[in-house]
Amino acid sequence: MDAVSSSSLLQNRNMESELRLHREVQDLQADRREKRLQEHSSIKQLKLKHQAELMKLNNEYERRMQETEIKYYQKIRSLMDTEEKKRKLAITEVEEQMKSRVASLMEEHDRALRKGEEYFSQIQEKQQDELNKLKEEMKKLQKEEVQRNKDFSAAQQENHRLKETLQEVQQKLPELHGQLQEHKHSKESTE
Repeated sequence: MDAVSSSSLLQNRNMESELRLHREVQDLQADRREKRLQEHSSIKQLKLKHQAELMKLNNEYERRMQETEIKYYQKIRSLMDTEEKKRKLAITEVEEQMKSRVASLMEEHDRALRKGEEYFSQIQEKQQDELNKLKEEMKKLQKEEVQRNKDFSAAQQENHRLKETLQEVQQKLPELHGQLQEHKHSKESTE
């Protein structure tokens, strides 16, 4: 009788373990889905931030170019209006100034472009680092999920074995009761 109750108790414990492991597997799967969503959201936010920064840099560059062009044309117009008699000389000076300014603008443009490329490169490196971290985390979660599934499967097998053992004991129980009764009866008759 004690074997039946301990087997039943063991079966209940195994069933509780199986349910607990099943809940843990579901929690891990939910965490995994949530991390995937966070990963996609982070990548999207980084891309949007990067696009906004590039647009800002481009707008700043365009504004500077327009300001420079406005100043340049104002200066030319002023020179032409005030220095009509020295027109040829003024044109030569303006051409020299223009060449110098274009070279300066090209240098500014190159510097701004290099800064933009460096910034873009840094963002890409950060994104890659974050992506690598998320991939490592995902691998770890997958390994944990595989281990929990193995544990869950082992618990199910043990539970099945205990059920079979319990059934065998329950089937033998009437026979054992009969033998016990015979033994008591034979003992009483020998006394």
